[in-house]
Amino acid sequence: MRVGEIARLKWTGIDFEKGIIFCNDSEKYCNPGVYNVSSKLISMLNTLPRKGEYLFGPSPRNSKTVLHSTRKTIMRKLCELRLVAIGFHTLRLGKATTLYHETKNPLLVKEFLRHKNMDLTLIYIQLEKALHQDRNESFIVMVVKDPEQLEAMVEVGFDYVCQKGGLVFLRKRK
Repeated sequence: MRVGEIARLKWTGIDFEKGIIFCNDSEKYCNPGVYNVSSKLISMLNTLPRKGEYLFGPSPRNSKTVLHSTRKTIMRKLCELRLVAIGFHTLRLGKATTLYHETKNPLLVKEFLRHKNMDLTLIYIQLEKALHQDRNESFIVMVVKDPEQLEAMVEVGFDYVCQKGGLVFLRKRK
């Protein structure tokens, strides 16, 4: 799920008996989704206070801020501030790229991401091809938004992979 979808998750969207979360309020160009979750997650969700209709707070806008600040607090406690740069979308990107690498099935990746349009899924296929050209090599992958970041990454040896949705994807051999 995207972070905004998690922030807008309502108590009524969880079937605690069957261990299923329903995402009916999807973001961007995604279809609604159904997620089977572990009994451990269900028991953790059951311990949360039910103070309103939303799982993580009184309003979706506030929930997104709470999720972000909670993540930053955890990273500080772990003394791993580098992990703050890893967001929910980074995990989504990594999982989709790995899924395509393992299956070579773009329709499966499209369904996993709940994309309505295959064009949105192509970025994960492009990334996989760029990252796994030579299976014996490993890469560092960077995603940048602004031109200064892009210029700095190219200066230290990163190569352009592709561009999508205002983001530029780069890689560098380890």
